[in-house]
Amino acid sequence: MSELCVRFGMTEGERAERLSFLRFSQEDEGRLRQIREILAEEADGVIDEFYEWLQKTPELAHGFLSAEMIPPLKKTQKAYLASLGEGIRTQEYFESQLRIGLAHERVGLEGKWYFGAYSHLFELVASRVEKHVSDASDRSQLLIALNKVFVLDSTLASETYYKCIVARLEGALSELKTSEESLRHLARKDGLTGTLNRFTLMEELHSEFERSRRFNNAFSIIMLDLDHFKKVNDTHGHSFGDFVLTEAVDRIRSATRPQDILGRYGGEEFAIGLVAADLPTARLIAERIRLAIDSERFQRTRVSMPVTVSAGVASLSDPFRSIDELLESADQALYRAKDAGRNRVTIHEIPSVPSANDQRDCA
Repeated sequence: MSELCVRFGMTEGERAERLSFLRFSQEDEGRLRQIREILAEEADGVIDEFYEWLQKTPELAHGFLSAEMIPPLKKTQKAYLASLGEGIRTQEYFESQLRIGLAHERVGLEGKWYFGAYSHLFELVASRVEKHVSDASDRSQLLIALNKVFVLDSTLASETYYKCIVARLEGALSELKTSEESLRHLARKDGLTGTLNRFTLMEELHSEFERSRRFNNAFSIIMLDLDHFKKVNDTHGHSFGDFVLTEAVDRIRSATRPQDILGRYGGEEFAIGLVAADLPTARLIAERIRLAIDSERFQRTRVSMPVTVSAGVASLSDPFRSIDELLESADQALYRAKDAGRNRVTIHEIPSVPSANDQRDCA
């Protein structure tokens, strides 16, 4: 089966069904042969009249019917009339009519002109038939056969046209959907580091916090801050500072797990949500991150320097009521790490409640 017949499901059964519905008979095939004989003399006149009529429509005359387009279009039209209805039961015939619609869609001919153009072409051919056939009964049968072939051909061409339009629109919609998904993905990311931006980070941390509380699962937060980062920018420039941030993120990722939630909290500060991680596990991961940052100098072209990170850790095992409280506690632990000399991990500690004996001693 030919390409378009396959594409549009124009099987042998489908072709036969369409012809049957039009009540197209062997007698009609003979009548079309007679019409083709008439058109052998009249085709040039029909085509000239047809294109004169088309050119009276400004939208066609100034677009589809440009001066260079008319000669090849007339040639194609003449070939169509010369073979009108010939081999109508074959897949080659159906394929050729489908290709007419495909060609029109590709050159941008609007579908609204289809049926009007086929109708006028039918009138022009019918007038020639009437001129050559004097017997009213024969003339009537010839015009019925002519109408059947024009209905079939215009339907096939217009179906192809609209199916191509739909396919093009579906393709554009798919591309738009892909672009929308890409934009949505980009909107969640920090432009420099590729980690979650702060807004998305807070959404994800809040969601995981609530889920962990509901199912009584462990959940921990690490707050990280690159030490003396301002000095990096001041000494080597912001370009090197950006490199340090992206390289640090790569090293952080190498030390964390796929399920962990990493985002840029602000500037050189990052937050990590550790899914199903208790305090000892969180401390171990934070220490692993610290060593990954500190283990090798950050080098780009001729600039090389050591970078360290300070970390604060807090866990949901402590009595926190919201993600904001958990983050605040991890942040407080981070600042204690900085106050203690940086390049270290500090754990949030819950203030102990004085016992009754302690209270009596105070009294």
